[in-house]
Amino acid sequence: MAPPEVDFFPRDDRLNGFAPTPSDELPFPSILVASRNDPWIGFPTARLLARQWGSQFVDAGETGHINADSKIGSWEDGKQLLRQLTGSAAASARHYPSAHADGSDGLELGH
Repeated sequence: MAPPEVDFFPRDDRLNGFAPTPSDELPFPSILVASRNDPWIGFPTARLLARQWGSQFVDAGETGHINADSKIGSWEDGKQLLRQLTGSAAASARHYPSAHADGSDGLELGH
């Protein structure tokens, strides 16, 4: 997921209903993909959310907000992340270390 900022700097009133952003660890495996130039959420905030949620953190470089309008096409890196997420938990952890488990920033995608 590439979440938008809804707590402090919401850019769209339609997002207000999603605040406050949960800060507890999610009860399911997750991957938070963040772009360094996402206009909807700052990179440090996305990294913090990944740690709070227990999500694997993926640095997508400078790809803007990752959504259907981002013009990234079929996004092979995203498909690979989805395969990892829907595969075994062991395979997921082996390929994409969690940002909170070892203090690392997680994975950086090839662009």
